[in-house]
Amino acid sequence: MRLVDVRQPRPPSPTGSWFGKAWKLGLATAFVVLLLSSRGASQPQTHSQVAVRNLAATSIPCAPLPPGVTTWDASMGSIILPTNDTLLDPNACVGGIVVPYNAMLVIDGSKGSVLISSHGTGISVQGGELETINTSATSTVTFDAEADVASWDGISISADPHRSGDASLSYVSIQHALTAISITSGALSSPASGSYGLTVSNSGIGPSYFDGIDATNTPISVTGRIDPGTGQSDGLFGTLNNIGSQGIKVMFDPTLPNYPATIPARSLDVENMTFGSSVPFGETNCPPLTSCAAGTIGNDAIQATFARNAQEPVLINNNQFFRAGSYGLELNNPNNPVLTSNSFSHNGVGSTEPSGTCPKNAVNNFPPIYLNNAVVDLEYQVTGNFGQHDGLEAIVFNGTVTSSTLTWRTASTDASKPLGYLLDGDL
Repeated sequence: MRLVDVRQPRPPSPTGSWFGKAWKLGLATAFVVLLLSSRGASQPQTHSQVAVRNLAATSIPCAPLPPGVTTWDASMGSIILPTNDTLLDPNACVGGIVVPYNAMLVIDGSKGSVLISSHGTGISVQGGELETINTSATSTVTFDAEADVASWDGISISADPHRSGDASLSYVSIQHALTAISITSGALSSPASGSYGLTVSNSGIGPSYFDGIDATNTPISVTGRIDPGTGQSDGLFGTLNNIGSQGIKVMFDPTLPNYPATIPARSLDVENMTFGSSVPFGETNCPPLTSCAAGTIGNDAIQATFARNAQEPVLINNNQFFRAGSYGLELNNPNNPVLTSNSFSHNGVGSTEPSGTCPKNAVNNFPPIYLNNAVVDLEYQVTGNFGQHDGLEAIVFNGTVTSSTLTWRTASTDASKPLGYLLDGDL
């Protein structure tokens, strides 16, 4: 079967492709400029639990951590990372605070909330390990930029010849990073999991000037906390908000280093998260998921590209997606993804009035879910997903449907009905 492509065609010319997506680049760029210009202003969507700095402070020198375990905790006062600006300091810490393969950095919340602020440099886990312990809703870890800089380099995790770097973070807020977390190590386990090289739980990511989390050839788990009253994400512990480009960006590519031959569990597990809305951990005047908590994501909330015909399972469950500039969820080459009980609102250049489900009304508007070249069971594994006021109210897909039967659901703007279907290619 062949139907008309509801997406704008991609011109073969690189120049044409750039102009075809220039509005998206402009949206992300404008968002970055907005964040940079408002860095010193009050930002209700940030996540700092520590409202006042301790008088004591510990400055971290620009040197690799020693072998063994290094622990940072609240007894150190504010933990200050150095500058990465060589114009200010010829010996600036351009490569970050390095956690080498034989070292582990533990951030311990047992003595209270921990504040780590940076004059620009990031934390570079090069074959080592990063872990938070003894954290909770009242003992959090906050990473942020110092007031004299607009941003810092975030947390990067890579492999070295000895070991694949990994990390497990819980009740962590990462603010004003260029990209909050990036991982390319190919690790298949971490302190909190035997299946994921990176786990992030009950945390707040953003503002980030570019992406929230970037993962290449590494399985990751990102989970939030459920509100027992609603059964949905609580919009407080487990958020990605005010992101310049992609909220979570994942790529599995066998032509790149550290491609895993097998995946222990899933390549991507995102559950009980809130995208495009957040409240500071200690905030009492702004209830979660209300207008004062609203933010934006410049492009996709989740964008993932998988190797063709590979067994790289995906679970996207019980998340809330708000105000992503492009797709809420974009999966390229997914193989039997499980997408259940997600809700979408005002994504894909959404407005107060739905744009409808007709492709001719959807210029520069995007659906909440796009499955490209998918091998997918729409009958049993893609269920219970609802949307309202999105750019194009549908699950748009092409590829292969694996279920023996398929009950076709016509796309509709009725928010009480699960998202219907639109084809944009072969089936």
